[in-house]
Amino acid sequence: PQAELGCRAEIVQPNNSQTATLAGQALDIRGSNRSRHALKVGLGFQMAFDKGPILETRYDGALSSNFQDHNASVRLTIPIR
Repeated sequence: PQAELGCRAEIVQPNNSQTATLAGQALDIRGSNRSRHALKVGLGFQMAFDKGPILETRYDGALSSNFQDHNASVRLTIPIR
């Protein structure tokens, strides 16, 4: 098992706005407002079978007062002999 806990701090306010042009038409794209500080959480588990596959699961999250970011993954590695 693995566990991580940390804090993310950005020096400048994140800019989540982009301007793109498609067929001569300008598009303004606005992302969600992120704060400069967030609590980072990570949890993982790895299980290896005797000379066989390895199963890994992982969760990573970032939590702040005005946004949440969640990522989960599962990976199966099968060795080829």
